[in-house]
Amino acid sequence: MLAQGAPETAPAEQPAAEAEAPSDAPAAESAPSAEVKADVKVDVKAKAKTKAGPRADADEEEEEEGEDSKMKVVEDPGRFRGGVSGLVGVFVPGPVVQLGVEGRLGYQINDLMAVYGDLGTHAGFGINVGASEEGASTSVSFGGGIYWSALFEVTLEDVFFVGVGPTLLYGSFVSVDQYASVDSATQSVSAFSGLLPGLKLRLGVGFGKETPGRRKQFTLAAQCSMLFGQSYEVRQSASGSSVDQSASAGVAVGFLPMLALGYDAK
Repeated sequence: MLAQGAPETAPAEQPAAEAEAPSDAPAAESAPSAEVKADVKVDVKAKAKTKAGPRADADEEEEEEGEDSKMKVVEDPGRFRGGVSGLVGVFVPGPVVQLGVEGRLGYQINDLMAVYGDLGTHAGFGINVGASEEGASTSVSFGGGIYWSALFEVTLEDVFFVGVGPTLLYGSFVSVDQYASVDSATQSVSAFSGLLPGLKLRLGVGFGKETPGRRKQFTLAAQCSMLFGQSYEVRQSASGSSVDQSASAGVAVGFLPMLALGYDAK
């Protein structure tokens, strides 16, 4: 009887083992799904890096270009410069209205300082008529010349500039004056001529395109030359039956203020 009862208990334990087996199956199945999720996350991150890669490279290139441009601006290399202007002004004493043209060529040391020479010419005339109760006067002036100057110039904020240097003009300015009254008359001829050394001042503003290492601008400048030289005068006066004549010479100073409108690359 005992031998037959033992086999009957064994089958009762087998369902319990079989019942435990299904509980392990979901755990085994969940492991592959977790690996799949991990793979998907890795792929998404890799794709995000791949998409961000070109943009990041472009940003790096832009930063490098910006740094290069900054380095170019900081270097501030020297370069040749040139310009041309039309002139209008007046020579005094006279006055003698002047029209002319001027060219400039030199070297821009940096954005702040430059040295250059200018070469120009101008000519003109002036007429002055006056009348009063005592008499009347007439003055006719004419003259001109060619000049050369060597200037040192400073430019501030890429707009304002001021230059100064020696100048030399070769020319003459002649004035013929006549005065007449009821009982007398006077005539005189004066000349300021020859090689006329002096000092030139030039200041103004520039408007236009400004690029690293080069300025291309329209310029408006006021310039004035103070000239030294010999003055000659011949005078004749008549009163009644007497006539007097005289001649004189001496050192004189002339001023030539002018307005210049032009274009400069510097």
